[in-house]
Amino acid sequence: MNNQSRRSFIKNATLATAGAAILPEFLSASQMQLSDAMKAANLNNKVLVVIQLSGGNDGLNCVVPFKNDNYYKLRPKIGIPKDELYEINDEVGFHSELKVFKDFYDQGILSVINGVGYQNAEKSHIRAMEIWQTASGTSEFNNRSGWIGRYLDHGCQPTCQKPYMAIEMDDALNLALKGDKVKGLAFIDPTRTHNNFNNTFFKEIAKIRDDAADGTPLHFLYKTLADSLYSVNHIYERSKVYKTKTPYPLTQFGVDLRTVAELIISNMETKVYYVSLPGFDTHVDQLPKHEKILAKFSDGMKSFIKDLKANHRLEDVMIMGFSEFGRAAKENNSEGTDHGLANNVFLISGGLKKKGLFNPMPTLANEQLDDNSIRAAVDFKTIYSTILKHWLGADDKHILGKEYGYLDFI
Repeated sequence: MNNQSRRSFIKNATLATAGAAILPEFLSASQMQLSDAMKAANLNNKVLVVIQLSGGNDGLNCVVPFKNDNYYKLRPKIGIPKDELYEINDEVGFHSELKVFKDFYDQGILSVINGVGYQNAEKSHIRAMEIWQTASGTSEFNNRSGWIGRYLDHGCQPTCQKPYMAIEMDDALNLALKGDKVKGLAFIDPTRTHNNFNNTFFKEIAKIRDDAADGTPLHFLYKTLADSLYSVNHIYERSKVYKTKTPYPLTQFGVDLRTVAELIISNMETKVYYVSLPGFDTHVDQLPKHEKILAKFSDGMKSFIKDLKANHRLEDVMIMGFSEFGRAAKENNSEGTDHGLANNVFLISGGLKKKGLFNPMPTLANEQLDDNSIRAAVDFKTIYSTILKHWLGADDKHILGKEYGYLDFI
């Protein structure tokens, strides 16, 4: 390999490590394929789907305590009347755009954990999301690995050697899926990604033998390129196995969930999928904005759950919907809500042990509020530890750095 080719490779390889790519043909397909035994064993593996509601979802207007006078005192303009809700008991109802969540509740596949957050919570979008994605405390900074990335590093070895074991439906990988040794893979469309990187440059690279010594930067680039390229080819081939007949909404969120469903139903080996839905930062004129974004959330989830149930996969899939923080309990002067603290987390699965409202709703009394926001009753890392230990079968203490205990939703 001459110096010019080597420089060209190093320059262009950053494209592969930043996003998606395909495996050079010099790595034999027969060497890279999983054994039949491993494939068969994988069919019953549990899968986690993380839904990130970006911007700070107003959980208090999603799961509404209509019997609580404090709710309407704090929200005289944006409080939702009882007759507009889907009641689940004598005190609580779902937002009118979350009818499908009422259906999930009735089917016994939904658990709502209230008051989820952490001590000394942050109200900055960037910092709060970093804390959730890294599972760190507010006094910890410069974290370079996320909780899912550390799961790839330590929780499912040796089967998690490849980036496709954690997939994010996006054009860039967020911190949650970045480990010290293994990183997940971000892409939007399997076919488009495959076609984009089956080009002349990578075909030329495929002809070049890696003569770099182990441990050198060039060797690292080759290995990263090879892993990424193989993963995209593998995902592309698996994406052709099952094409859903379930109609999905033609939103990006709906398209992302359709891709995830097709890969899950195709028995893709991936352990974690990550999907984001932006648009929840409702400082001004909240009611119509929140209604619109909840409709996207609800419509996508309706198709996704229908698809998984029809193909008998919901028992193996745990869906966790979260937001980086909740909204203030008290409305602001712009008929919206400012950044808050604790929030609810949605868990959807055919494998739930404790269903419905997992814990009591916040009373919204003054002693339960901090700067007009709900204080945390449940540390979000306890949810992570439960999923890692009891769903994914991983060493949660090692991955999270300490013991947080477990909840009994699974």
